[in-house]
Amino acid sequence: MPNTSRIKPGVNQDVTSRTLTNDYQAPAYAATISPIVFAARTVIGPIALTGALTINPSIAQSYIGDEIAMLFTNGTGGALVVTLGANVSSIGTLSVAAGKKGSIYATFDGATWVETGRAATI
Repeated sequence: MPNTSRIKPGVNQDVTSRTLTNDYQAPAYAATISPIVFAARTVIGPIALTGALTINPSIAQSYIGDEIAMLFTNGTGGALVVTLGANVSSIGTLSVAAGKKGSIYATFDGATWVETGRAATI
């Protein structure tokens, strides 16, 4: 499953995106969060950071081209770090300043979630 696409090209295949699924998850803060990703597009959060966070989205039910958007808020008095776990190929940690917001976007390549964008408000 992880090395295939949800969209099957060819004759008599539905390539209209009608069958693609979306999911929204709002996990409470924990030092490590491992969301189960099973939809073509998944929004995770916003997670209200109260400490450093490691997030490790699953890959077992993901297909090539699936996307996730991870959203974070920081209401504390200092910057907090978000680390992407073993299932994510990223450029490094995201620092979310006090009172600010951040986001990370990733696309599944059949083996890992590949970071495709990020933002941190200043």
